[in-house]
Amino acid sequence: GGDGQRHAAAVARPSLVCSTEWRDSKLHRVQLYGHDGSLDHDPGEALEGEHRSGSRAESLDSPRSGAGMGLQARWERLKTRIEALWMRLSVPAAVCEHMHSGPMSLASPHSLHHLERHLKELLEFEAATSRIISGWLQREALIEKVKGTHVLGYNDARLGHLRADFGRLDRLSVGLVRLVGTWCQRFGHLAVDATRLPVSRPLEPGQKLRAVFVWGGRDVVERIHSDADFLARGDLQQLGRGAVVRAAVGQAVLPDVDDPSLQLSASGAASASPLVEAPQTPLVLAAAVSRKPTVSEVLHEGPPPPWYSPQVARAGINALRRGQPCGGGERRL
Repeated sequence: GGDGQRHAAAVARPSLVCSTEWRDSKLHRVQLYGHDGSLDHDPGEALEGEHRSGSRAESLDSPRSGAGMGLQARWERLKTRIEALWMRLSVPAAVCEHMHSGPMSLASPHSLHHLERHLKELLEFEAATSRIISGWLQREALIEKVKGTHVLGYNDARLGHLRADFGRLDRLSVGLVRLVGTWCQRFGHLAVDATRLPVSRPLEPGQKLRAVFVWGGRDVVERIHSDADFLARGDLQQLGRGAVVRAAVGQAVLPDVDDPSLQLSASGAASASPLVEAPQTPLVLAAAVSRKPTVSEVLHEGPPPPWYSPQVARAGINALRRGQPCGGGERRL
């Protein structure tokens, strides 16, 4: 129907199509096998501690770890390590071709310097991407936990735990949005490959590709905003499943966009059957609605929520500049 067509059109957005899919990627599999299922780590603090994890990665795989080798040997070693990371991180063909025709074409002190810089950038890209994947898996596990909570009454201790989980979910969501925003600014050129765009769907005049962190065919920031909207509505059934998109007038809700059978369990394994959810009691819904999601606030630092329309915002700003009255019948400053 119309909802399916709108979702198909959203999925086919050029930036979404050309950005790397991280679910079932090599980095995702590393996270699954090394992930202990803990929900105590807050990815909102991960970026601040980047120098700690980055220093560990550099000590294990530093671009200058072969300093005692000759120029030719170091150049070949760097080239091999970089090509391995390209495969691991699905680096765009344009970046690889640029390096192959440049620093990788001839061994020299100048090319060695460029390879060392590129390797350092790839290691930082890998660390930042792994951090987001780790935070996303924790968020998925927490959503499962929230949706499976059943509260019998006000004296039920699980009500307090549920409110704490909603608070933790909000912090995880805010932290992930900020991490993804920084990731897109720093490493967008390593995650967007224009060759993935179908020939039948070329870019429109003036349209540009932008980096999107894609998980399961969806923009994770869009997922977070949609989930925030479902929480505000008290619709826990669509939490982690549905999508809220801008329509011609207002918003449209696309239910069950994500197949529950493909959701990851807390252990990281895909469920063989749809998730079993507890009945949504009034106390559970009240706990969800009572906490306003931070990412939906107007002054939140990050991408705009689904209800925001740039055209409406520009029209309002232009009206204020011209001195025209706003909806209340008088000019508001």
